[in-house]
Amino acid sequence: MGIYDNFHDQEKKVNTVKNVIGRGVLFVIMAIIAFFISINLLSERAQLIMKADIEVEKAKFENAIKNYKSRVGEFPELSGNENSLSNIKSPDGKYSFDIFYGDEKIFTVPGNMEQGIEDSNIIVKVKDNKGGWFYNKRTGEIKPNLE
Repeated sequence: MGIYDNFHDQEKKVNTVKNVIGRGVLFVIMAIIAFFISINLLSERAQLIMKADIEVEKAKFENAIKNYKSRVGEFPELSGNENSLSNIKSPDGKYSFDIFYGDEKIFTVPGNMEQGIEDSNIIVKVKDNKGGWFYNKRTGEIKPNLE
């Protein structure tokens, strides 16, 4: 074995180290890309689940409002009573809205931090897209106060 053989062995070792480092770097880059794709897919799925939850609660809310109206003869005064629905009573005191809704508090609409909207169950009479619920007492219409 001569100097050439030692040089050739060292060159093979250097090439092997370069291959290992190159594959390691490629693996790390691919892992980072896969991580961000997973996060994106999970956030999209979470958005779909939140929208479905809101739609279910909206239907529950609409039914409670309709049932209250059919029994009492007028739509309930929801604004200001979001966290104490038992305070909303029929004029004769026979019915309270929490019985129709099935809960003491109104569902909190999830916000969107990117748009500056906080989680809220506040009922507003003028739609402003700032979260919570929009309620028209004249028509009984209720919907999320979002875009």
